[in-house]
Amino acid sequence: MLLSLPVAAAFLYAAGQMDLKRALAAGASRARVAGDSNLALLLWSLPLAFFLPGQWHAPGFAAAAGAGALLFVGRIFMIRALDLGDLSLVAPMLATKTILVGLISFAGNPESVGGTTLAAAALASAGVALLSHGPRSQARHRWTALGWAALASVFFALSDVTVQSWARSIGAGWFVPSMAATMVLLFPLMGRRGEMPSAGKTPLLRGSAVMGFQTSMVVVVIALTGQATLVNILYATRSIWSVVVESWAGRGDARRELSWRLGGAALLTGAVVLALWK
Repeated sequence: MLLSLPVAAAFLYAAGQMDLKRALAAGASRARVAGDSNLALLLWSLPLAFFLPGQWHAPGFAAAAGAGALLFVGRIFMIRALDLGDLSLVAPMLATKTILVGLISFAGNPESVGGTTLAAAALASAGVALLSHGPRSQARHRWTALGWAALASVFFALSDVTVQSWARSIGAGWFVPSMAATMVLLFPLMGRRGEMPSAGKTPLLRGSAVMGFQTSMVVVVIALTGQATLVNILYATRSIWSVVVESWAGRGDARRELSWRLGGAALLTGAVVLALWK
């Protein structure tokens, strides 16, 4: 049951990111998009403190703050990438954190990740490579967006591994809200949020709410299961949904690059099957 949540979160991710992309296009500042998304994550995660009460452990709370700081920086880079590139380009690159989580987990504790899981992570990353294929005519913005997305992936992966390693020390119900609270407290470092554009108000609020909810789902599952690599393999299906959503909306290069991205989707599906078979 728990492992079905990352798959559901993958679809919500694509829908939420499309709304945030629309808000940015309508004139919303990157700071406002990041701030509203972080606040939504905090509001969604606060009830966990009552339903999943934990225990006091000072290093655990310090780790939660560290995981929140890593996620905060990763989101800044993610929003910069989303502002520059298509959703069907940025989302697949963000999914490369699948292999990063596996490699980091393996380096820290080789016995925690089996060969089947690493193979599934590698297969998922190969699928992401195909999904990221795009026209050379847009190479400049494309590679800049991919660069920011790659940096975001590194910080997201480090955050997930921190959750995997430390969440059980204080319990998921306290760890996740502490992460989210750290992100909200760090927000003033980004400066002023700017005015809310009237044309982008609805997609910004809706996208922030959806992104906050799906992020809380993924972090909670990692915290409860301690299986960051497996969760990220399942969550990597967001790349497929991002291509589908953007193709359906008629945006970006998703339709022109459909054959490449369908091949990537097939590899990602194979990774999910391999992970579940394990």
